[in-house]
Amino acid sequence: MFWQQVVNGLTAGATYALVAAGYTLVFGVLEIINMAHAEIFMIGAFIGLLLVTGTGCPVWAAVAGAMIGGAAWAGLAGLLKTAFRVDDVISTVMLNYIIVYVLS
Repeated sequence: MFWQQVVNGLTAGATYALVAAGYTLVFGVLEIINMAHAEIFMIGAFIGLLLVTGTGCPVWAAVAGAMIGGAAWAGLAGLLKTAFRVDDVISTVMLNYIIVYVLS
């Protein structure tokens, strides 16, 4: 039981570290504030789950599909910024509301 809790804690901690590293990279390199970072992570997780449970594809393919889906959703914020000259915060908050509305 103890070792199971250790593995659970390490898994949760690794997930938190991954999201924090993403925030750091996006803000440090691109110098934009991405308020929809958690939703990008969530859409990737949903795509991975749907690929594994819905189509029965292997886990490595679902991970690749989740990364592609998350990157496509994140690229949508950049597309909105360049095509419609929308501010970074407004486009990411708008994407945040869209994905929460669609998935709830």
